[in-house]
Amino acid sequence: MRRQRLLAIAAIAGLAAFGVGPAAAAEDGDNPAIVRSGNDWHLRDSLSGGAATAGFTYGRTGDGQHMMCDWNGDGTQTPGLIRMIDDRPHWLLRDARSGGPADYSFVYGRSNDRAVCGDWNGTGQQTPGVVRVQADGTFVWHLRNDVSGGAADLTLEFGQDQYPGELPPSWPVVGDWNGNGFDSVGIVQGHPDGQLQWQLRDATVAGDPDRNFVYYDRGVWGDHLEIHIPIVGDWNGDGQDGPGVIRGVDGANPQWLLRDELSAGSADHVFRYGRHLDVPVSWR
Repeated sequence: MRRQRLLAIAAIAGLAAFGVGPAAAAEDGDNPAIVRSGNDWHLRDSLSGGAATAGFTYGRTGDGQHMMCDWNGDGTQTPGLIRMIDDRPHWLLRDARSGGPADYSFVYGRSNDRAVCGDWNGTGQQTPGVVRVQADGTFVWHLRNDVSGGAADLTLEFGQDQYPGELPPSWPVVGDWNGNGFDSVGIVQGHPDGQLQWQLRDATVAGDPDRNFVYYDRGVWGDHLEIHIPIVGDWNGDGQDGPGVIRGVDGANPQWLLRDELSAGSADHVFRYGRHLDVPVSWR
């Protein structure tokens, strides 16, 4: 099943020690991972706290917009990141969960774009996309079907930040919301009252949300010690992605609150994994 991950564009989550050598993800769903200091990747193979089960170094300190996606369609998600060079976003993607040179290197998007990746055409290969926020807060998605730079194959408007340039922020998210093997688009809007509202679309075309619900309603904004970040994953291995929130309070180890259903309700998986200001991603 093709799976895309929210590219963590904010910092939080991770753990200290990790084992030597690669480890396989649990077969029943996605699992947590973090990136520390821009290049230190820590993967865990279960939805629980504890030591990382695999780790490697990829990238440089200061690299940003980290992700794990299946760049070659072999069923394995591997690391990618964005490095800004001369104010241009260079995508550096690798086909193995290990350190080494990038297997794909190209420029795509603009300096202020938010990077995402997904299987937009159902081929089993996940490819780049960028989200460009207009002055009125409208999200414009530019999606490519190849792991390369060039013109977008799909362009659509979906989502609008209700508080552009202010807190609480909005995040673009990507996932297979209906289990059909295609990834599609979504937005998570933070509200001043602490709610995180998920608005998800089942197809990569403009239109109204197919799902609109609140998951997590106790956010606090404006304090770097109080962090709430959405994350997406197929937490129970049913072929359909579910929502998650990573919550950091007073600089403590972040708490992962993951839900199997695309609806309001309680978390199905709750654990602590990582350190304050690590970057969370998910992997399979």
